[in-house]
Amino acid sequence: RPGDAVLDLACGHGNFTVEWAKRAGPDGLVIGLDISMAMLARAARRVADRGLDNVLLIRGDALRLPLADASVAKANCSGGFHQLPDLPRALRELARVSAPGAALTASTFASEPGDRREGVKRWIERRSDLHFVPLDWLGEQALTAGYRDYRWSLPGGWFGYVTATKGP
Repeated sequence: RPGDAVLDLACGHGNFTVEWAKRAGPDGLVIGLDISMAMLARAARRVADRGLDNVLLIRGDALRLPLADASVAKANCSGGFHQLPDLPRALRELARVSAPGAALTASTFASEPGDRREGVKRWIERRSDLHFVPLDWLGEQALTAGYRDYRWSLPGGWFGYVTATKGP
């Protein structure tokens, strides 16, 4: 919403960062955080090309977020959860920087209980750096980190979408 402070974790080249910034408007702030300087450089070009001045790009680690406790109203991680080396720790950090009632949205390569593609996904994991996050396990981790109202979907069978709310 206009005026929101949004953290875009693992912002990459800034596609979603730019869209969040448009929605947050001139009174909002979007913090795009990524560990890769190369990706942040691409995000900076994208932000500059759109003339947005409500975006702050930060090089940082999802496992040690350089933000104050309860400082963001919304957190997003589009396409990054499957790349994080310690996802439970990253979720705890997201919960730490999220204000009570803050929304969490994420998308990631994922699997579901009874996944009919499980064999293929495990084959891909053994032969590449691609990891599929079990969505039921992710829900357990989110609840442990302090989120509630966890919901997920896996509409195409490969990429999952999740939402949760930071508890009081």
